[in-house]
Amino acid sequence: MGLKGFKRVISTTISAMLLAAGVPSVPAVNAADAQERGNIGGYDYEMWNQNGQGQVSMKPSAGSFTCSWSNIENFLARMGKNYDSQKKRYKQIGEDITLTYDVEYTPRGNSYMCVYGWTRNPLMEYYIVEGWGDWRPPGNNGVESKGTVTLDGNKYDICKSMRYNQPSLDGTQTFPQYWSVRQTSGSRNNTQNNMKGTVHVGRHFDAWSNAGLDMSGTLYEVSLNIEGYRSNGSANVKSVRVYADGRMFDPSEQTDDTTPVKTVEPDQNGDYLTSTFENGAGGWGSRGSNSAEIVSTDFYEGSKSLYVSERANDWHGCGILLDTAAFAPGATYSFSTAVLQKSGHDVTMQMSLQQGDGNSAAYTKIADCTAKSGEWTKLENTEFTIPDNSGDMLLYIETPEGSDEFCDFYIDAVQVSEKGKSSAVVTGQGTVTDKIVYTDTSSTGGTALSKTDTIKIMPIGDSITFGMGETGGYRKYLYNDLKQKGYTKIDMVGPQGQNSANFNGMSYDDNNAGYSGFTIKQQRNSWSNDSGLYEKLKNLDAVKKAQPDIVLLIIGTNDMTANRSMSDCEKDLHTLMDYILNDIPEGSVVFMGSIPEFTEYGGNPTRTANYNSTVKKVAESYASQGKNVKFADVHGCLDGMNDIGSDKLHPNGTGYKKMGTFWADTIDKYVAASAPVVTTTTTTTTTTTTTTTTTTTTSTTTTTTPTTTSTTSTTTSTATTTPETTTTTAPQPAVTKAGDANNDGNVDMSDVVLIMQALANPNKYGIGGTDEKAITEQGWINGDVDKSTEGITSNDALRIQEFLLGKVKELLSK
Repeated sequence: MGLKGFKRVISTTISAMLLAAGVPSVPAVNAADAQERGNIGGYDYEMWNQNGQGQVSMKPSAGSFTCSWSNIENFLARMGKNYDSQKKRYKQIGEDITLTYDVEYTPRGNSYMCVYGWTRNPLMEYYIVEGWGDWRPPGNNGVESKGTVTLDGNKYDICKSMRYNQPSLDGTQTFPQYWSVRQTSGSRNNTQNNMKGTVHVGRHFDAWSNAGLDMSGTLYEVSLNIEGYRSNGSANVKSVRVYADGRMFDPSEQTDDTTPVKTVEPDQNGDYLTSTFENGAGGWGSRGSNSAEIVSTDFYEGSKSLYVSERANDWHGCGILLDTAAFAPGATYSFSTAVLQKSGHDVTMQMSLQQGDGNSAAYTKIADCTAKSGEWTKLENTEFTIPDNSGDMLLYIETPEGSDEFCDFYIDAVQVSEKGKSSAVVTGQGTVTDKIVYTDTSSTGGTALSKTDTIKIMPIGDSITFGMGETGGYRKYLYNDLKQKGYTKIDMVGPQGQNSANFNGMSYDDNNAGYSGFTIKQQRNSWSNDSGLYEKLKNLDAVKKAQPDIVLLIIGTNDMTANRSMSDCEKDLHTLMDYILNDIPEGSVVFMGSIPEFTEYGGNPTRTANYNSTVKKVAESYASQGKNVKFADVHGCLDGMNDIGSDKLHPNGTGYKKMGTFWADTIDKYVAASAPVVTTTTTTTTTTTTTTTTTTTTSTTTTTTPTTTSTTSTTTSTATTTPETTTTTAPQPAVTKAGDANNDGNVDMSDVVLIMQALANPNKYGIGGTDEKAITEQGWINGDVDKSTEGITSNDALRIQEFLLGKVKELLSK
């Protein structure tokens, strides 16, 4: 599609690959069209000129190209990564698909520079527009507005347009086009624009999905595209890089084996690089599947800092590409920054250097420090010598790999200078809002419970907790599973239901706090003025009246169908949790459950996963403050949409049964861990034997020899010592080998498979399942390696995989 018409798009897949695979290529190009395409240095490129009109050129190199056009009808030149052969959705390609560019772009008329590509099954064409000439795409004709998103320091309008019976990757088709267009162009017409930036492509995809656009197709490509329509112009793309997993380098990229030589000297202050974030990110971006944005709430100096959040791994952080003209192996520099974290406990922060890319990349720690919660801390090494390794260099701020520390953090006052120069950062200075003071988390076990105690369980949530689709939902299965485990006094509590109910011969306590159609908090323009869970519970004084020992919370599905942002959901979850924690008895526990899969009302796996990550983040934030809050992966116990009913929204009978079993196992393990101590009194009896010897001497007046008679008597006495009291804890099953779920003495992929089978089909592969290879109690204990969640979940399978891949050094997480 042209900028005001249709642009002819050609596959960048290598022709030889298509022929070898015997797969049909894209539709034939008009014989009059001029086309060049290929792959150089691991990057796919294409130049296309409709009807061969005017004068055009494209000169590609590895990760760069130049192009020009004049007097054309429609022209494009693009370069990037083609993923079509992988047949994967974007989330399967990498954790954080990112494109960086450094371009001299000179549009003269109708032209734009964008990130461009397609998905297949369903077919979709997409654009992330960074700059344009005299016309802002996509215009207004037939364009649907889908909101806005702010990413990488720029605000974008999200739009959708349709193409009807037009040429495409797969012949003449009708297909949608998705757009993110900067509200302010990064370029001006008739001017050479020096444009340098980072585009987190995967996050634009997330934003589109959150806006209700279908992102379920397999990703075809991610490319930087220069395009002109009936115009003139030129571009010098000095660098384009596509990183699949947010590590800044794709393993398939070509590595430059030439060692860089320093040719740039420091400024008059002795600094090679300074970042204050007062005017934007300045080349800094996120590393991994997390967010990096400029904020003005906390800062060391000035009024802004870079805030890194939504970290899913310890090495996820932020980074910047270092100029190889200023930094060279063998040279020594001073590296410094101010860091801040507010987790509620001390955290080790680390500055690292990556050299090279892919499997050959080298990583070196520059400096680390212990950062107290709520205090700006200096992270510095004034004499760091860059190792003699080749390839591009990237500077990272992160937490050490293997630390399992996923807290949010801030950086400010970054300075890289001449050897020996210390920065002006002083630990303890700077501006901090909402400071979190360290809280001792050593005792979070809660009130001691046992199977014979009365245990009050309060299910809280929306229609899934209520049991939409099957009377009693998961609650009846939970109640009966606990009874079978030997619990004698289970009391389900809440303002809904009754003390006794029956379903298909199954008797259970029906009290609950499940409300169909409710969001976390009341929303404007909702289906009713009484549809906020927080307001409902608070108005009823429900939690204080129930006084639960255990709260099971599953809420958020309706927030997702309402297309609410993750940040808003996170705030509302905190409001709801603050209320619950304030009203439950001291020592009670709250399990925050993830939501099941759903595809109705705009639901999709990506949106569900993002929300569940938010739930986990909130749960962990409370746990880090010493609150008895635990994340429970309800989603992980279900087999995706196979356990969801025909409405594509609520679990079916099998799904509810799995949820009941999951909650029963979760509660059982929690109760076992909090069991009261066992006191044993031992009385020791000691028998003592005493031997007494009596000597008698007889004398006469005559001279005789004295006679001595000895008599021995034995006395036996019995004494009772003071009672000796010893205290022991209730016996707990021991881990024989962490990760060895199938008890074969090894840790490998077979353990991962068994865990996933046990979760997906507990009747067959769970404890006591019908299959001869079903997981045993010992295997269940061994497989529980991820201690951030309660019991066996999909997180345990994931951690074992990460261990096998070398991503984590130890199996058992904190």
